Amino acid sequence: MSKFEALVPANMIVRKSYASPATAIASYKPRANLCPHYPLVADMCREITTAMEPSTARSAINTITALAQLFEWGAQQGMPLDPKLLLRPTTLERWGKDKNGDLANTYRLDQAIRLRSAGRMVVPEEWAPRRATAWKPKKQPPYTLDELSRYWFSAHHQTTQKQRRFFIGLLALTLGAGLKSAEVASARPEHLVTIDGVLCLRTGIKDSTARLVPIRLEHIQTLQGLAKEFPDEPFIGNFTVRLDEPLARIRYLIKVPDALPPLKANRLRNTWLVSILDSGVDIPTFLQIAGLQQTRALGDLKPYLSMQAASLLRATGATQ
Repeated sequence: MSKFEALVPANMIVRKSYASPATAIASYKPRANLCPHYPLVADMCREITTAMEPSTARSAINTITALAQLFEWGAQQGMPLDPKLLLRPTTLERWGKDKNGDLANTYRLDQAIRLRSAGRMVVPEEWAPRRATAWKPKKQPPYTLDELSRYWFSAHHQTTQKQRRFFIGLLALTLGAGLKSAEVASARPEHLVTIDGVLCLRTGIKDSTARLVPIRLEHIQTLQGLAKEFPDEPFIGNFTVRLDEPLARIRYLIKVPDALPPLKANRLRNTWLVSILDSGVDIPTFLQIAGLQQTRALGDLKPYLSMQAASLLRATGATQ
């Protein structure tokens, strides 16, 4: 049993594989007898889950499970089994307080997000409208501190050592040294060097982006640990991958809570870019360690930068 499954009520774990979200929805039945009212609400749960258009069978199962448990909770409270009542913000707030002891784990947090999304669809008039966003950046935005914290938690709680090593190595290399997606798979312990007391990583050795990158302090111990444990292998392990996108196959082998945004190496690198600019490094040094020729392409990251860093970029013509 995985660490994630350990947080899930045993009766609700569904290990059966389904070919599609539609098959998963049609076949779903809660395990054991902790959802005795499900036959009364099964059609509603299926209809709502289908309307939410889950992209994977796992996402469909997680969504319909959240709905089934919400209806069961409502029945236990003596409430009508009406989705327009149960999916109101006030009802979900009450549900959240009742489940407060459970919400600290990623499973309950995932459920809360799914139920709020369902509520916005079923009773939109009860929910405050979301802000319309006119500006869409070309570059993927950096991850938030909360998202990164949950990624690290997930990385350390993967089922196998191979999964943990890949996930942890990926986070440390992108967030600690700003490696591009194509550079992650080839990074090895022998590329670590210490210059003037600063631990650095040589990367891009075989092409024009060759550079020496100082490793951010909070990630030094992680990379040194991987290097000590696996001195003759790549940091993320030995995988048969496309060098231009090392996550193409492997990311489907790791387990990340559905409530988190997709794991993308370019977003992890953008997170590093913003952190380096915000640290106050001068622009020429920044371009050198980032393997960039100019700052113009960084204009889309301006909303995520400190005022000082944004001003420095503006002075170089990177932003309008």
